[in-house]
Amino acid sequence: VAWSMARDESSIDIWVGSNLGILKGISLESKKCLNYLPGQLTLADMDKSREICVMCWEDGGKDKIYVALRSGLVQCFSCAESRFTAECDCSGGDGAFVGIGKHAGTLITCTEKGCLAFWPQSEDKIGRNVGANVARMRANPESPLQVATGGRENDLKLWDGNNLEEPVFEAKNVRNDFLDLRVPVWVTDLGFVPGTAASQPVIAVGTGHKQLRLYDTRAQKRPVYNKEYGKSAITALSCSGDGRYYFIGTAMGDMARIDLRKGEVVNRYLGFAGAVLSIDTYSDDSRHLVAGCGLDRYLRVFNLDPPTTQHQMYVKLQCNCVLFGKTQESAGSCDAITCEHGSMQDAEGKGHSDGDNDEGDDVWATMEAVGDTESTRQPVKKRKTLAKLVSRAKLRRTKRV
Repeated sequence: VAWSMARDESSIDIWVGSNLGILKGISLESKKCLNYLPGQLTLADMDKSREICVMCWEDGGKDKIYVALRSGLVQCFSCAESRFTAECDCSGGDGAFVGIGKHAGTLITCTEKGCLAFWPQSEDKIGRNVGANVARMRANPESPLQVATGGRENDLKLWDGNNLEEPVFEAKNVRNDFLDLRVPVWVTDLGFVPGTAASQPVIAVGTGHKQLRLYDTRAQKRPVYNKEYGKSAITALSCSGDGRYYFIGTAMGDMARIDLRKGEVVNRYLGFAGAVLSIDTYSDDSRHLVAGCGLDRYLRVFNLDPPTTQHQMYVKLQCNCVLFGKTQESAGSCDAITCEHGSMQDAEGKGHSDGDNDEGDDVWATMEAVGDTESTRQPVKKRKTLAKLVSRAKLRRTKRV
């Protein structure tokens, strides 16, 4: 269904995928949140079986979004037409999707059971199993058909889509700890550092045991940088466009910017009340932004220089993933903004706000205020102390004698 929008869709700055399968387009300038549904479906038809697990842009551009659902479907959303234009069944393996990519006309998917698949347009599916308990798969934006995978007891591996027999790079676990015990492996998220060699990239990794690691595939199999951060598992990771910083989010709602060269925490971003599930960055000549979302149903956008809260919006659903679109120059001020009610989109494509409830406001306005007057105030009973009770008991005994 083509939605009849009242405003140009190029003004949508951020796209958010929710746990009910609703794709949300957010405009930072007008503080609006619009819903996009596939086909003839309505808001009542959406459930967790259509949960958006991961999504990505096509070939590094920002014209089409590929959305992977828990049901095994992959949908294509056209930003120019403001609708879902295609849908295909990619449920070749069991489990939810943990990664998706679109490069050189080939769709790349991976499930948590380890089914890595390449879907060319004119050829049959090409795939293999990369190991169980995969937590994240990401495609290298600077090298077509190159992807990295990792998960629980499934360390980092780098794959080439042209030859899936053996991984191009397979990480080696760190040395045993001071008790000579093996360090468990649990890769939760990863990202390619921009500006490195396309064939042998540098990869940043976050683990479920609070570890931040940096792998240089040209130098060695063990991480060249390994350090613990925070008090909980790292759940989201993203690298900056210049390759100098990477941003991490934890299961306790901590979000920070870390300098890759110095290994130091540069900034911490506050406000999250639950796990941070997705982080994305945006940079141009005048602005450098980072967006994060998660379990608390808030989308937060931070400015890097100076480090301030740029926008904050309540989107009413759990946010699984976030992507920056063609961000426009904001006409308003850069102060922190809290939108308690995002605007929704009905079945006819018209945007409306759930927060406008004038009828309820009228009912509250007609009610009389109850004051704390002398006639309505209840007398306060004084509690008897232990000393008074003891003295009264002694007095009773003397009277009896």
